[in-house]
Amino acid sequence: MIHSYFYSTETGLKRDVTRAEMHAILKKKQGVLWVDMDEATDLEDELLVEIFNFHELAIEDALNDHCGSKLDDYGDYLFMNMDAVTLKMNESHQRELVSAELSMFLGCNYVVTYHKKTILSILADRLAVEKKPQSQLGEGAGALLHTIIDHLVDSYTSVIHQYEDKVDEIETEIFSDGSDYLKKLMSVKQDIFKLRRVFSPQRDMLYSLARFRKLVGTENEFYFRDVYDHLAHIVLMTEAIYENLTGILQVYFSYSSTKLNEVMKRLTVMATLTMPALLIFSLYGMNFEWMPFLKSPAGFWISQAVTFFMAVGMLAFMKYKRWI
Repeated sequence: MIHSYFYSTETGLKRDVTRAEMHAILKKKQGVLWVDMDEATDLEDELLVEIFNFHELAIEDALNDHCGSKLDDYGDYLFMNMDAVTLKMNESHQRELVSAELSMFLGCNYVVTYHKKTILSILADRLAVEKKPQSQLGEGAGALLHTIIDHLVDSYTSVIHQYEDKVDEIETEIFSDGSDYLKKLMSVKQDIFKLRRVFSPQRDMLYSLARFRKLVGTENEFYFRDVYDHLAHIVLMTEAIYENLTGILQVYFSYSSTKLNEVMKRLTVMATLTMPALLIFSLYGMNFEWMPFLKSPAGFWISQAVTFFMAVGMLAFMKYKRWI
C-alpha cells in the first residue's frame, strides 16, 4: 500500500498524491513529498521506476530482502538501507526477534521509504505528519529523513532494554535447579549477535551520511551526528550485553561442572563404601571347604558386622581427611 504526503506553504498538506501530481512536484522541486510504500505489491513497485526513475541497482537493493545496511550516492539522490527490529510473540508465546528492512531514497525535495513489512516507527511518523504536517515536512526532505531515522534508532533502545531484563532474569535464576538455562542463554546470545550485525554497519553508515551536505542539508548535519552518537551508544550497550552473556555462559559451564563433580564424588563414596562387602562376599564365594566361620551359626552375622564396621571406618577416615 502506498501512502503519500505533499506539503508546501502555499497548499498545506495533501494526502494520496496522484502519479501525475508526483511528476509535477518532482519537476518544480518545490515543497516536500513523502511516499511510503508499505507492503507494496509488484504493481506498486513500478512506481520506483515510472515516477522517480531510480537506478536499477538501487531498486534491486530495495527489493532484495537481504541487502544489509548500505549507503549509495547516485548524484541527484541518496539510497540507504537500514533494519528495523522488534520483539514479537510467536506461537509458543515466547518473544522472538523479528527484523524488517527499510529502504530510503533522499532527493532534493522528496523522501521515498520502501519496506515489505509494517514498521511501527514509520507508522508513528505517518500519524505525526497528519497531525502536524508543518513541523514534520516544513523543514525540508533532509529534516524528514532525520526524523524517520531518529525514530527508527529510538525503537532500538526499547529492544535493548528488553534484552537487558532477560539477561538480568537469567543471571538471577541461573543457579536454581530444574530449568535448562543453557538453551535460554544460547537463544539470547544468538539474538544479541544478530543485533550486533545490524547495528554496527548502520553506525558506520550514519557517520558517512552526514557528509552529504548537498542533500542532507548543512543545517541538519548536527542532527544526524546526534543520531549517530545515539546509535553508537546502542552498539556499546549491545557489546556489553554480549560480553556479559559470554561471562554468564562460562559461569554456567563452571557451575554445571561443579554440580557434576559433586555427583561423581557421591557416587565414588558409595562405590568405596561397598568395597569391604564385595571383598568379604567374594572370599566366601570361593569353593574352599574350610574357611573361618563357614559352618558357624554366627558366621553370617559376624561377616555382616565386619563389613559394617569396615565401611564405617572408611567413612570416618574420609571425614577425617576432609575428602567428603
